Amino acid sequence: MSCHWENLKGTSKVIVDNVKAGEDYREISKVISISILYFNLGLGKDYVFYGNTEFRGLHDNEPLVFRRRREDKTLEKLKSQDIFPEYYLINVERFTDVMKTDLDEWIYLFKHAALPPHCKAKNIEKAGEKLDVLKMKPEERHRYDLYLMALVNEQDAIDTALNKGLQQGLQQGREEGEINGKLEVAKAMQKSGMGMETIVTLTGLSPDVIERDGY
Repeated sequence: MSCHWENLKGTSKVIVDNVKAGEDYREISKVISISILYFNLGLGKDYVFYGNTEFRGLHDNEPLVFRRRREDKTLEKLKSQDIFPEYYLINVERFTDVMKTDLDEWIYLFKHAALPPHCKAKNIEKAGEKLDVLKMKPEERHRYDLYLMALVNEQDAIDTALNKGLQQGLQQGREEGEINGKLEVAKAMQKSGMGMETIVTLTGLSPDVIERDGY
């Protein structure tokens, strides 16, 4: 029974911790609490229970609808469920391993610490991989961590080599472009009748380079 108070405390703390001083309370994010229980919480045959805060008329039982003004000045209708926390209580022990929904596959994972057969739920295989790591013995986990570090170092070395090669290629391209530009200038100078000595002085190219490239 104490888990109800723990849920209340937990959701309240999340709300308070995420409200900045002076912030508009309307900016508070909706909180959804999910409790995975490995004991019988109370009476009831189901294995998933849902709860929320709902305001209804005491006499007509109609739900109370709030209105909030958006930034574009239009009004948005809200119910209490859109503002107050929602609670999900999952009683793992009551789950009979009959899987009809994606949620059932996750509950199977929580109950057996293993992936269900032919699972299709989104991201559940990633959770299974994490679970395999958590189930490793200390020495196995150490070897696995070393393996991951080796992969990271290897990839870093590859990235460094590729980046160095790219930088060298860019530098070489700039140098070749600069030389080609000077050769074009030298060609124009020759056509205008300038002497080799003047062209060498102005372009910085050697006579051998100018003559070798046909200028």
